[in-house]
Amino acid sequence: MGTRSDFYIMNHDGEMEWLGSGNKDGHPERLPLRLLIQGNKTLFEEEVLDYLRKNDGVVRFDDGGSWPWLWADSRMTDYSYIFHVCTDKVLMCKFGGRPVDVVKILQGVDMIGADVGIGDITFPIMRVKAIQTTEELLNKYGPKSTEAV
Repeated sequence: MGTRSDFYIMNHDGEMEWLGSGNKDGHPERLPLRLLIQGNKTLFEEEVLDYLRKNDGVVRFDDGGSWPWLWADSRMTDYSYIFHVCTDKVLMCKFGGRPVDVVKILQGVDMIGADVGIGDITFPIMRVKAIQTTEELLNKYGPKSTEAV
């Protein structure tokens, strides 16, 4: 199984809009740079949809585009990428950890140095009847390390 990724837009009120998910090549070094450095919400959305469609991802807007994972939210997904409309930046969370500036990560800055200081993100519940809840998975396997990418 590949490196899974989820893509969102975070609005001014902190509400998250899921755009889609990919089940391979979700590591930041494997994504198109133009997607990760995007400073425009509409263009970010277009880049995400283009990337997912070209790489067999799940796109919310396509027919049957529903949450693809067995877990309820993005806390168990390898990487989540979020366009933050307040900063016009793409942020990244690894296994639901604290959001970091993905450009700084690509430049070699560690997770602590790349922290954007907005606190934890609350991901929306995407699967009400998850096969295993995120809490069950966390209890079974423990929290994933967010110290290194």
